[in-house]
Amino acid sequence: MLHAQKQFKPVKAALKSKNGTEALKQVEELTKDSLLCEDPQLYDYGKEAQILINNVENEKAYLKQSYDTAKFFNSTLGIYDYILRCDVKEQQRLAKEGKKMKFVKGNQELLHRYYSNINAGARYFYSKKQYASAMPLLKHSIQVPLLAIWGSNKSAIPYSNYQRNAYLYLKSAYLSDNYSEVFTFKNFLLEDSNQYRCKALEYMSLSAEALKDSIAYYDYLKLGLKDYPQYPFFFTRWADYCAERGDYQILVMASDSLLQMDSTCVVFWEGKSLALLNLQRYEEAIETSKRCLMLDTTAVEANYYVGAAYCSLAANIIMPTNINSKAYKQAAALRKKYYTLALPYVENYRCLVPDAQKRWGPLLYSIYFSLNMGKKFEEIEQLMVK
Repeated sequence: MLHAQKQFKPVKAALKSKNGTEALKQVEELTKDSLLCEDPQLYDYGKEAQILINNVENEKAYLKQSYDTAKFFNSTLGIYDYILRCDVKEQQRLAKEGKKMKFVKGNQELLHRYYSNINAGARYFYSKKQYASAMPLLKHSIQVPLLAIWGSNKSAIPYSNYQRNAYLYLKSAYLSDNYSEVFTFKNFLLEDSNQYRCKALEYMSLSAEALKDSIAYYDYLKLGLKDYPQYPFFFTRWADYCAERGDYQILVMASDSLLQMDSTCVVFWEGKSLALLNLQRYEEAIETSKRCLMLDTTAVEANYYVGAAYCSLAANIIMPTNINSKAYKQAAALRKKYYTLALPYVENYRCLVPDAQKRWGPLLYSIYFSLNMGKKFEEIEQLMVK
């Protein structure tokens, strides 16, 4: 006890002289002491130091003077942090020594008093795209009212506030590349009544992918696709996932099921086209891809699917050995027909996606060669060599 009183003297002196910055410096130094770091009083002094810092900036704002907005909100955060640390130490003393919790009542009042500024600070940093700074404020705005120290009266906080802040926390975590934190409040966000549920599932999917958790990634996509089938993100990503694993039959079945719900959704038609192409069901792939283009002339991938399917049909024609036979001429004519039909689609795809040379290059090489398109063949041959 005497040790604490002696060590606390510089802190108390700084607080008495209204020097919050110095008091906070002393408190932070004393937290390194193995005995003092267990004393709730130390953290109460930390809270008082943060209040002094906060008051200075608040007074400047009140007097219409220039003030440090970030410092104002960070000191608000500091008030909450030190109150919670104090509460933990008080609870530990209560459990171990049966000591009365002397700070809890006053700290409860302070938590209520500063709650609106916790929310305001979170919005401030979020609006400035300082997502890492917004996160602890957002976390407190959600978690603290659920703690025992807050008390039973939660009427001042609408439930929608929790849901909104949980979403902003998730988004801030994602945008600051803190992917593991994205899932912190998923129970709030995945409730059926949550207006942010769809976007939350999107960010959870992307975060699971970033964390290389393929099982969670697939599960979030599947849940999103089930509940929001017409939101393109889930189907597109889920289709890509199936394609990477060669699950094309599953993709066809899912596409057909979804097309029964909405036969005008280009994304579903594109997914089916991709699957049919890889299942070597080329005629169906062509028909399906053309349906895409009828619905949306800007459907880029549909051009590739049509062209690739025609080229595959051409390449699969078995040429008779006798070049003078009628069968050979018929086969050659059919092959030429397929390559001719493929030509406009592949060239259009090249114009739309000039960087995708690895996709359109081999197709145009075969088309130009087979159709004896000399200059175009020479040009594509040079590109392929590069």
